Amino acid sequence: MKKYFLVFFVAAVVAAGAASYYFARPVVPQVAIESVLPAETVGLVKVCELTKQIEQWKAERLGQALAGMDLPAIMDLLGVSPKNQLEIMRFKDRVRDTVNSTWFDVLFGEEIALAIQPFTIDVSYPENFDEKQLLDAVVIVGRPKQPARVLESLNTMFARPLNFQTHTYKQWEIEQFVLEENQSMYYALTDGLIRAS
Repeated sequence: MKKYFLVFFVAAVVAAGAASYYFARPVVPQVAIESVLPAETVGLVKVCELTKQIEQWKAERLGQALAGMDLPAIMDLLGVSPKNQLEIMRFKDRVRDTVNSTWFDVLFGEEIALAIQPFTIDVSYPENFDEKQLLDAVVIVGRPKQPARVLESLNTMFARPLNFQTHTYKQWEIEQFVLEENQSMYYALTDGLIRAS
């Protein structure tokens, strides 16, 4: 009987020690996404628990109705060329595969924001609109679920392995890689946030 009492006493002491360590440790407040954006930011869309929101949307009537649409038939009715139909279907499949992948949840599952920085458009000549200018004005800030797995997640995101170059700016390390469209992408991981542009 004394043996069981001693085992129970040791287990209780260990449990009490673990509980006191857990509850007494300092809580580090999370940095708000809005606080890391420049003051001149002109637009911000922020979503918490993105993967959960997507799953809820898929289960709703609108999500189910869109999933059940016969997209090739609709494109035929609209007179979309077979070549463009193929590109649209490939893009749709890539988006679906991206959203369903585990890295998507690792990178964007907790909190994600899309911010637009100031840029100018000459409305007198809309044909001169340069989409690169818009891409350069977009900043993505996210709170990855597992910051340590960001690099691994990014590498599985693209068809070919990424060649990362590291740049140092003040106290930050900024990673650069080139997308398939020859567009450079930059990101930094600080304060538990990933910032990309």
